[in-house]
Amino acid sequence: MNIIGKNIALSFLTKGIFNLEIVMKKAVFIIIFNLLQMLVYATPNASIMNITFDKPQIKRGAESVIATITIKNIGSTNGFFYITASAQDGNNAWHDFSPIRKNLFLSSGSTDTVQLQWSPGANVPIGNCYFYTKVFKDSIGADFYTEGDVSNAFSILSNPFPLTMGLLIYHSYSSYGAWDSKLYLYDFSTNTKKDLSANWNIDHAMNAHFSPNASHIVFMGDDAGLPRDWDIYIWDLNANHLPINLTQGNGIRDEDPKISPDGSQIIFKQNGDIKTMALDGSNITSITNNGGVPEESMPYFSSDGQKIVYARGAGASSDIYIINKDGSNNTALLSISNVSEYYPIVRNNSSFLYSRWLSPSIHHDQIHLADFLGNSTSLSINDLSSNNSDAYPVGSDYLFFSSTRAASSGYDIYFGQISSGAVWNLDNFNINSSNEELGACYIPRKFSCQCSP
Repeated sequence: MNIIGKNIALSFLTKGIFNLEIVMKKAVFIIIFNLLQMLVYATPNASIMNITFDKPQIKRGAESVIATITIKNIGSTNGFFYITASAQDGNNAWHDFSPIRKNLFLSSGSTDTVQLQWSPGANVPIGNCYFYTKVFKDSIGADFYTEGDVSNAFSILSNPFPLTMGLLIYHSYSSYGAWDSKLYLYDFSTNTKKDLSANWNIDHAMNAHFSPNASHIVFMGDDAGLPRDWDIYIWDLNANHLPINLTQGNGIRDEDPKISPDGSQIIFKQNGDIKTMALDGSNITSITNNGGVPEESMPYFSSDGQKIVYARGAGASSDIYIINKDGSNNTALLSISNVSEYYPIVRNNSSFLYSRWLSPSIHHDQIHLADFLGNSTSLSINDLSSNNSDAYPVGSDYLFFSSTRAASSGYDIYFGQISSGAVWNLDNFNINSSNEELGACYIPRKFSCQCSP
């Protein structure tokens, strides 16, 4: 072959190799592109098929709404989905449904439902709510598959305050150490509040308790001025005179008075021991006699008047004890190590309310319901991030209590339902203030005294 022929052959060979290289590059690109497409489309994906609610109207503070969300996996592979939901009320405030990011596993092409719940508080405004839900790709990230919403999903109704009569007595102070506590009486039949202690010349009146027929109250306080020791007072609501100091001049601390179920005796703490006395201050009898070591306080008669529940110890060592009226059979009812348990208030012949720390490390007071065998359960009216205490029963299903759940103030008084967990604040009754409101006691009676002087 001559030189020209060799050059021509070499040229054709070079072009062929070059074209083959291009073809191979194109083939690799197509393969990679197809693989990427497979990776993109071979993932789970979600579509919200339906959203329903178990009721169109919800009573705030008393009922819950359950949202049922139907989701379909429209992707080509199986996977997990994470669902959240919120409601926007009439004031444009958002409220999360629970649980947050509920997970759901769906195979490709399958459909299933999740349910999330919200319990509107007593302060949620009346009116329609907007509902919004998202299906997230994982349990914490911001990436999501889809979202859905429902305008005017359901409406919030008022839940009328259950009480229309009865008397509530409580105290209010700026701080315990300020010695400025006052006793107030609220009459729910007339919606009126009276400052009972305004003209008494008694400092720091607090912890009042009604007699069974609402004819008297007992409370603790101190004659105005020094020395600062505590005394027990009794006041006849139907008489036109000042309260009587039952322990005046004894020079010792007398606190935590309660009247017996038959109205004949007062049980109280004197220098850290539990004692009883007649309504005129006579016949003082010791139930315990330990000299206040450990301190024994906050006594309360059982419904039949034959036993007494009380708090024994202080701080993390405070426990609930029960003792016979004659001082025998002194027994621990509730005694959790390093957890303060205190303020027992008898509810009926089989149960009582009391307060205790959430745990040894979390000292938020929570209200519990216990029986006289030592069984106890936390009430759903509690707020886990605040203090809840000073419970007082109202019938079989309600209670007054104090709580710090309102961030703008200290302790306020609330009304709660045991069975539903519904809670009403008492701001509209002009009961709560910037002070600390505590020591609620209620009796279902009308108020008949002249409240003077």
